Amino acid sequence: MTGTRQVVERAAKAMTDEELDTAITALHARHGDLLAAGHEEVAASLNDSTIVLRAILDRRHGRKQIR
Repeated sequence: MTGTRQVVERAAKAMTDEELDTAITALHARHGDLLAAGHEEVAASLNDSTIVLRAILDRRHGRKQIR
């Protein structure tokens, strides 16, 4: 697990469900903006963070994880 992922995971675990939903929505919107601007590497990094947030939210609610 990378350092960035660990930080995102720790922060996400401290968030409420509403905060996670807000963060996921914001990251998704920013991801699209970055792709449109040609910043693929940064967009990919944000997408990775979004996946971590979604996984934590899914785990909280007992939803099946994608592997």
